[in-house]
Amino acid sequence: MIVVSNAPVMSRPQQNTQLSDAAIAVLTCAASNDGVAVMDKTYGRDVAATEGVTT
Repeated sequence: MIVVSNAPVMSRPQQNTQLSDAAIAVLTCAASNDGVAVMDKTYGRDVAATEGVTT
């Protein structure tokens, strides 16, 4: 388990009401660990691209 709740990397997506808590956690975890976010929704992939997270 990786704790991501305090990661400053994704402060903007955390304020995005259109992303689920799970999507925010996936994006934050991927960004914090130089990983890949596996997203099933187009909107989440668009946010990832904007934030520089690989999907």
